[in-house]
Amino acid sequence: MTEDVAVLTRRVTALERSLARWRVVSVGLLLAVVALYVAPQIKRIMPVRVTDSLTSREFRLLSSADGRHVASLWSFGSLPTLTLYDELGKPRTQLDILPDGSPRLYFADANGRIRLRLGTGVDGRAPIEIIDAQGRVTHRVQ
Repeated sequence: MTEDVAVLTRRVTALERSLARWRVVSVGLLLAVVALYVAPQIKRIMPVRVTDSLTSREFRLLSSADGRHVASLWSFGSLPTLTLYDELGKPRTQLDILPDGSPRLYFADANGRIRLRLGTGVDGRAPIEIIDAQGRVTHRVQ
C-alpha cells in the first residue's frame, strides 16, 4: 500500500506540474491575442504626432493604395519644384519658380510633352501658352 501511495503522489505531482505549465501557456496565449487585438485600437485613439518643422532635400508622396509615386516636392539648386504624376508614374503637372523669381505652371500630355504653360513674368505680364505635340506654341495670350 505504501508503494501505491508513492505512485499516486508522483502522479499527482506530475499532474500539478503539467497543469501549472498549461496555465502559463494559456495565459501567454491569451495575452498575445489581447495584444494583437488591442494594439491597432490604441493606434486609432492615440493622437497623431505633428512636428513644427521637417527638413529634407526632397519629399515624395506615395499612394496609400499601392505605394506608387504620385507627387514630389524638390529643389533645382535653390528653386522649388512641385511635380504631380499620373497612374503610370509620368510627370503630368509641374509648378516651379524660375531663376528670375517668376512662377510657372506646366501641364503635360500622356507622353510627357508640355502642352500648356502658364506663368507670370517679372515684367508683370502673365503669358498663357498652348503647345502642340511637336513642341510649337500654337496660341499665346499675354
